Amino acid sequence: MSDIEDLLSGLKAIVEEAAAKKRKSPKKKIYSEKDETPEFVQFWETWRPHARQNDGRGLARECFLKQVSNGADPQAIADGARYFFRTMKERDREYIPLAATWLNRGAYEDLAVQERAYQKRISSGNVVSMAAKPANYGPAEIVSPPEPISPEEAERRRQMVARLRAEGVIGRTMQ
Repeated sequence: MSDIEDLLSGLKAIVEEAAAKKRKSPKKKIYSEKDETPEFVQFWETWRPHARQNDGRGLARECFLKQVSNGADPQAIADGARYFFRTMKERDREYIPLAATWLNRGAYEDLAVQERAYQKRISSGNVVSMAAKPANYGPAEIVSPPEPISPEEAERRRQMVARLRAEGVIGRTMQ
């Protein structure tokens, strides 16, 4: 009988130890809207129009703040999200991950660098924004057909092409 009592007392000690550990573990911080930074708001305004229906702001906020507390630049996260959606192909729109998944993967790290380079090119005028409207050049001019050339001019052009081919300036496919 003492073996069973020893086994029960050992089991009871294990259960009490586990309960004590559970009581000692720090409670998880619950973030609310008042904890949101301007960068998170910017991130969420970029992400939400593309997000799935079950993509929640609360979990995204928690993961965003966790990344920031681990040393991530909050502006880099917002820039990365902007570049992520700008470069996404239409056929990939149905495979957008949840915001929390995207944040936890650290997917924003390389994309933020690319977004900043893109913004720099736009500010220097080297890139035309896709949102820019084409210039209005007014109504199209009516152009008359070219005038026919004389037989002598046609012969002169044929001789010139033959001479350029013989010299190797143009290939056989050009005419």
